[in-house]
Amino acid sequence: MSGGEGPPAAAGSGARGAPAKGSAPAPASAQEGKPWWQVRPRPRPALVVTGRWLHDSPDQTALLKEAIGRTGLVHPYITETWADAAAGSLDRYALIVIAGHYEAVPDELLLALRRFVEGGKPLLGLHAANSCFTTPDYIDLIGSRFTRHDPIKEYTVEVKVTDHPLTAGLVPFRVVDELREGEFQEDAIHVVAAAEGHPVAYWKTVKRGRVVYISLGHDRRSLAHPGYLRLIENAIGWSLLPTSSTTSTIG
Repeated sequence: MSGGEGPPAAAGSGARGAPAKGSAPAPASAQEGKPWWQVRPRPRPALVVTGRWLHDSPDQTALLKEAIGRTGLVHPYITETWADAAAGSLDRYALIVIAGHYEAVPDELLLALRRFVEGGKPLLGLHAANSCFTTPDYIDLIGSRFTRHDPIKEYTVEVKVTDHPLTAGLVPFRVVDELREGEFQEDAIHVVAAAEGHPVAYWKTVKRGRVVYISLGHDRRSLAHPGYLRLIENAIGWSLLPTSSTTSTIG
């Protein structure tokens, strides 16, 4: 697990992440002259489960860590070996982010994840989060199950709900990425962005907690895209609010 000093690096890869050219405006911490990883005191901790990406780009984890850390809202701690975690270890985090994990994990860890959310803490699922675990309880928690995608292509992400904090400051944008398709809990999820009829971003509540899922994030072309960075910042900011604040704006 990593999250310490210095520029963000892809865990186990040695790759370094840096803000991409043309990215969204830097958050307040960077504007004050410090990169996010040097800000003290650190913001609340977030566990980011990457699980060793199966894609080719060596800097994906670094870019993901940068996208999360630059918000200034949480400090990301990366793990590629979540299967080794103790179920009780989740309580120390303010947010759990799952971007992919292709190794089996104990059932008690996934049950602890559900308790984490039901108790009032948020889960942010990114890209492969709806394909990495196949147990019915996890699929019910995340709100969808991946089925297929076409070859990577350029498409337009449309904003379906303009007055929700998840889409604050977001406009339709073109992106090159996988367009992930799946089976969705239509009676439970609230889609705020879509492409070609497929959900790109949605949210749901699970008792006292929130789940947000964003399908983008295959490689640098989306991970460093201003539209993606905006969605990430909005998702983290809103998901950390009390669950009664379903329409509160993000600062």
